[in-house]
Amino acid sequence: MAKVRKRTVAATLFALVGFGGVGTFAAMKSGEAHQNHPVSEQEGGSVNFMMPDLSAPKEHAVNTQRGCSKPDMPLWAQEAKPDQARQVMLLRGLYDLFRYQEILDRADCSCEVEYPSWNDADARYQALAPDLDHAELFRASRQITLEVGRIQKSALSICRTEKRG
Repeated sequence: MAKVRKRTVAATLFALVGFGGVGTFAAMKSGEAHQNHPVSEQEGGSVNFMMPDLSAPKEHAVNTQRGCSKPDMPLWAQEAKPDQARQVMLLRGLYDLFRYQEILDRADCSCEVEYPSWNDADARYQALAPDLDHAELFRASRQITLEVGRIQKSALSICRTEKRG
């Protein structure tokens, strides 16, 4: 018979909030976390553990370290089911291929070039993917991933050079 491991209250709390590490758990236990992060009066002195509504649209774009605003993937790709992962990988591969190639062609890594709209990649995907069976989709995705890997280092070196300059 397999051993069943019981979880203590402390271990359960650590699992729930342990992403901050042992220091966070120790701070919570000692009350230090409460002192450093006071709960607002509007919340009635309690912590809100409700999950945010993930179906709601994002209020702001994701920004990179350089301050570039990354555009969102097409909605169909954001809402793709796990069995559609290969299609999303192909779309992402096309996007990366187009953007790295553009960086190399222009020798420019401005935000508009480094993070273009997804429109071109999505249009190319829509033209290419519907006629592909699973095996062809896998081969196309692999081929594009290899090509991205081939040019990525050169493109990113342009971006690093621009960052320093």
